[in-house]
Amino acid sequence: MRGIIIVYNTKSAKGIISGDDGNRYELTGKDWKLVEPPKVGMYIDFIVTNGRVYDFVIMPSMAPKKTRFEDAIIYTLGWIFTIFATTLFLSIMGALLMAWITNIPETKDTGPTIMPDGTEDCRYYKDINDFKQCLDRNTEKRLGH
Repeated sequence: MRGIIIVYNTKSAKGIISGDDGNRYELTGKDWKLVEPPKVGMYIDFIVTNGRVYDFVIMPSMAPKKTRFEDAIIYTLGWIFTIFATTLFLSIMGALLMAWITNIPETKDTGPTIMPDGTEDCRYYKDINDFKQCLDRNTEKRLGH
C-alpha cells in the first residue's frame, strides 16, 4: 500500500496516513523503524494488516503518481489553452487588419496616369468605348498626328 503522511505529531509520535486507496490509517512512532523521522507530506510505501501499518519505505517521489485521469485532464487543459491562445491571437490580428483596412484614405480620381512618353495609361478606363478612344489617342500621339 502507498500513501502520504497528512498529520504527524512528534510529541505523541502519532499521525495519520492517507492511503492511495482512499482510506486513512493511524501511524504510531513505535512502528516507524526508519532513521529519518516521519514528516507531513512524505510519500511512503507500507504494509497494512488488521488496520495496523508497519514496514515503511520512503518513496523517492514526495507526491503520489498521477493517475491516467489526471494525465488526461492535464493534456486536455493544454489543448484548451492552445486553442484559446490561437483564437485570441487570430481575433486580435483580424481586428487590427479590419482597423487598417477601414482607415485607408481614399484617393482622389485624377484621371489616367500620363506615361513618360506622353501617352495615357488606358487601364484607367472601365468602359470599353473610353478604353478604345484612349488607345486611339495614344496611337495618334505616337504617330505624331
